[in-house]
Amino acid sequence: IFVFFAVIILDIRGIGSDGISSKFIRADINVDGNIDLSDCIYLLNYLYIDYIGYPLKCEKAADVNDDGSVDIADSLYILFYYFTGELMIPLPIECGPDPTYDSLTCWAFDLCGIPTKYINSIGMTFVLIPSGTLTMGSPPTERGRNNCWSALCYDETQHVVTISREFYITQTEVTQEQYRAIMGNNPSFFNGVNYGTDWGIDLSRPVEMVSWNDANAFCWKLTSLTNLTHRLPTEAEWEYACRAGTDTRFWFGDALECEDDPCGYHCPSAEEFIWGCFYWHLYGSLGVAQKKSNDWGLFDIHDNVGEWCLDWYAPYQAGPLVDPRGPQTGSIKVCRGNGGIVLGLGRSASRTHLEPNIGGINIGFRVVQEIDQ
Repeated sequence: IFVFFAVIILDIRGIGSDGISSKFIRADINVDGNIDLSDCIYLLNYLYIDYIGYPLKCEKAADVNDDGSVDIADSLYILFYYFTGELMIPLPIECGPDPTYDSLTCWAFDLCGIPTKYINSIGMTFVLIPSGTLTMGSPPTERGRNNCWSALCYDETQHVVTISREFYITQTEVTQEQYRAIMGNNPSFFNGVNYGTDWGIDLSRPVEMVSWNDANAFCWKLTSLTNLTHRLPTEAEWEYACRAGTDTRFWFGDALECEDDPCGYHCPSAEEFIWGCFYWHLYGSLGVAQKKSNDWGLFDIHDNVGEWCLDWYAPYQAGPLVDPRGPQTGSIKVCRGNGGIVLGLGRSASRTHLEPNIGGINIGFRVVQEIDQ
């Protein structure tokens, strides 16, 4: 039954021009539409003879027992099925992108074989964010939840959101060097000329003084130059990428020992993860990627500068939601992250906003690249 099911899926989706299926089936190691002894032999050749001559076309599908690694145990699972006709793992469910990144509830995987990280021609590093589900927003008791400079950004009502498609996002905020390479100018205040001349011109700082319109124009121009779809992240994508599977105030924990409000605060326990406004008010924005990244490889997601999102601002819709993008029209755009103001505004769930034609010394952006499916 399982083999028949797998063959049907392949017949529907077809085989790509490179001979690789557009949908990969768990345990079909050699991607021939069947699960049989040849898959075990292929996997053993990969493991013990010639892993270059026998490449894994989809590592998630080759991890048959779903233990996070591809090894001899996966071959044993295939042999058990082949000789007994019984499955040591659940019956197949064709579900497209894996909702928990690699879950035994899924037998069919899209988007295998694409790099988890790549660098484009102007030095922008993109990291792959898996599809999945998060609880967006914060509990009413979360500290810093109501520390907001406008009543409009109080809404952090928790609701379940599904991000149904994997996507790429820049590992850092767009730097001054990258912005200048695409747009031909550097509007930043902290550029070594307007401020901090003694510190030199450091183009690794994030670009700021860009409006939402400017950030959107950058994405459009990058799209036209690369023929790949680039845009600002949706608010849901931003929080999902920021949290990287966590549910604490920050991806690195709650940091309850840190002061949220005073701008001169000093918090040693958080210094390996964030700059905080203590440093920001001494130096302005700082070069990207000097602190630790979150578990999905994103740097400076909580601070350095705040970041524009694609959405118009509005109170959250009632969940659960799939790939929400906010209202179709509005007057203010969503900003996420902390631009050197107070720690509480850098929480994973914190929401702020600004008119799309206004920039600021503490607002930049990062870029999403969509993955064609």
